Amino acid sequence: HIRALIKFRYRLIPYLYDLRWRSHSNYEPMIRPTLYDFPDDARCFDENDEMMLGGKLLVASVVEPGQRERQVYLPRGCAWIDFWSGERFAGGQTVSLAAPWDRPPLLVREGSIMPLNLAEQHFAQPADERGFAVFPPVGDGEVVDQFFEDDGLSEAYREQRYGLWQVKVVGDRAQLTLSVVRAGVCAPTADEVTVLLPRQETRAVRADAATVVADRIVGDWRELKLALG
Repeated sequence: HIRALIKFRYRLIPYLYDLRWRSHSNYEPMIRPTLYDFPDDARCFDENDEMMLGGKLLVASVVEPGQRERQVYLPRGCAWIDFWSGERFAGGQTVSLAAPWDRPPLLVREGSIMPLNLAEQHFAQPADERGFAVFPPVGDGEVVDQFFEDDGLSEAYREQRYGLWQVKVVGDRAQLTLSVVRAGVCAPTADEVTVLLPRQETRAVRADAATVVADRIVGDWRELKLALG
């Protein structure tokens, strides 16, 4: 279980790295109470131990011995997607979620995009394969975001020498259109990326300035490989 959680942490590193960049550049807190992002929901001002990791991921820690489920209040104003199962919940309610050792309760704000490292990790053999987990609105909608990426070693970012991934998702009832653009002075060099959608997402997918070379169900996810133009 610990090994699985360590691997999951490595998968999240691009998201955590981008949050560090937002903290550095915009003074945006990485970890914050739910009232920070949902100030109009009075329930978020009640004493609780839920927290937001960035503006997208709701974390409900499990700290009691033997506890294998957790009651989680979902702030109103948006829908929430279980990161592990893809199940969708309306905001403004309390739900009961399973809390096994290797899958702590995590919920993603609908309309979010999260950068991930999908490479298999081995001791002393760092590997990086960029992917994006996308949680699009159920109906019509558009999601646009961008994510910081640099060489991870130098301080060249101080001279604006870094790259950006610009990701856009446009959806309607029948189709999703994906756009992934490499930008910045030192734009990312990957020529292929993986997009993960909840496996419940069955709409047709097309890509702008890219080619969908694979579309399959892998575990709890619908996995799309995009060859970038």
